[in-house]
Parts: sequence; C-alpha cells; structure tokens
Amino acid sequence: MMLSTSEECAKALKEGRVIAYPTEGVWGLGCDPFNQDALQHLLDLKQRPSEKGLILLADSPQQIADLTPLSDHELQTLQVSSTTTFLIPFHKNTLPTLVTGSHELVAVRISNHPVVKALCKAFNGPITSTSANLTGSPTAETAEEIARLFPNLRICQGVLGCDKRPSRIISFLSGDILRD
Repeated sequence: MMLSTSEECAKALKEGRVIAYPTEGVWGLGCDPFNQDALQHLLDLKQRPSEKGLILLADSPQQIADLTPLSDHELQTLQVSSTTTFLIPFHKNTLPTLVTGSHELVAVRISNHPVVKALCKAFNGPITSTSANLTGSPTAETAEEIARLFPNLRICQGVLGCDKRPSRIISFLSGDILRD
C-alpha cells in the first residue's frame, strides 16, 4: 500500500487517475470532475450507476463560483457546515453528466477537512467525491481496506474526521433535507 501526500494525489488527479482520501466522516474516492475517462473509471470501480451523480468537494465557494448562477452571498452560505452537502443549480454544459447524473442540481460540499482542503488547493479546483466502497457495501474504514478493495489507487495520507456518517444533504433552493 502506498500512502501519498496531497500534492502527489493532486498530480494523480491531473493525470486522470482516481484517488482515495479521508474526509470529515468517511474515506472518499475522487477524480477530476471534468475528465470523462476518470469519471467513468471511478463509476466502474464502485459499480455505481451513472444516473446517481457525484458530489463535488471544494475548499472554498470560489472554487465552484463559475459553475453556478448563485450569487457570492449565496455561495458563502454553503460554508455553514463541512458535513452538509447542498444541491445547487449549475450552468448548463459546465459539468459532465457523469457528475450530475440524471439530476437538475449538483451536489456540492465546501470542506474544512485539512486533507480535502489541501487536495483542492493543490489541484486548483473542486474534485469529485463518493464513499470508498462498492455500491451497496459498507464504506472502507481504513487505508488498508481501501488498498484491498481498490488495488493500485493512490491513497492520500491523513486521518478521518469525527463524523462517522455520510454528509447531510439539503436542497439549497427549497431547504428540504434529503438525507440527515
């Protein structure tokens, strides 16, 4: 098993590779959200249907500002909690359908996790996020489990945050809680 720095993982993202990294609650798998081949590889690894879509992780609202019609003030409200994912509108033709799936909104989380922030800064943009598991199976809890499940992935060194469950999902426009 190879543990890598956030800079090494950001380089792998730029090369179109899928990586694993710790988040606030669970280990995540991610890739460049604008690389169609990387997105397909991620979905294939997880055995995840493309219509479900993926979450975008960013280190600040500015990293997603060009993707959405939300105002600067509205974008700032997305930072309310790094364990909350918001469904927000996006400009058509800015994101691949493998990111948005069959949805009219895109899932976005502004993370305060040090590894995620370092990854997004080094990558210079948002990354995709989905839990490190095969669809329908429990999420991997350690880097060793990830290495067994997904051989040859670059795994970013770091520790999980304290929230041991997936993020809460809220529709930004309606305020409806879709997952708590």
